[in-house]
Amino acid sequence: MVGLFARRDWKRLFANEDDCNLLLESRSHVVFDYNDMFFGATSEEVSLYADGLVYMNRSFYGERRPFGVKRRDGVVVIEKRVYKSALLRFRIGCFSFPRVGNLERRFRTATRVFGDNDGWLGRRSYLDNNIERRALISLMSYHVMNWFIPFRAFNRYLVSLFGEQDGEHIFRSMFVSRIGSHISSCSNADDRIEHIHISNPYSKKRGVLDRVSEICEWMTECDAKDYQTLMAIMHIAMLAATEEELRRIVQLRIFSDDRGKRDVE
Repeated sequence: MVGLFARRDWKRLFANEDDCNLLLESRSHVVFDYNDMFFGATSEEVSLYADGLVYMNRSFYGERRPFGVKRRDGVVVIEKRVYKSALLRFRIGCFSFPRVGNLERRFRTATRVFGDNDGWLGRRSYLDNNIERRALISLMSYHVMNWFIPFRAFNRYLVSLFGEQDGEHIFRSMFVSRIGSHISSCSNADDRIEHIHISNPYSKKRGVLDRVSEICEWMTECDAKDYQTLMAIMHIAMLAATEEELRRIVQLRIFSDDRGKRDVE
């Protein structure tokens, strides 16, 4: 490892990371208003996003402590020190393969109710049944990865190992979903969204991932810590792509009747 990565100077390492560009900050608190973030979404959707944010500690770490307070539908208030501490905790964990592995296992457990069976898709009971609603809220928790992940630090780390061209190429190639993608169409006579599954993009990028794996194997001969870090980055990147794809599919299927032609934000 080189530079800040070798010293694990985390605060300097993450100093230039982007934060959620729509949160509101005061001197002591941050406020998330999902009504503004997801304009055009249903009230139930913004409420689920807010519930997911509050539920984040349980989804990610199995901790009962809520992450902030839901003031009203779609609005969450978090103490700034708690928010900054959570950001740092998650971003440090992104460089640890065991911690990323734990997060992956929690995600699989929380979302197994959705499975491979399309029988649940479009069922409004997921908003009414307590057990099924908790599964939805847990899935929605993972949307925070969109700004919790230290994308710039990942890119700098890979560039430091492989050079600018190869490092950036590897970084972009890691964000691929493990599940099938989808496209949506409004060609139905009643203007409801029609969902069409397309082939799994994971197989299309298998060659790239094989190349990354080969590089990781080569790194074991040089520095075991770099190998573990590379595996952590690759797995968190794939988890981020997978959760976003699954979340979009779930939202489209459950809320399509309410949204009509509107797509997921």
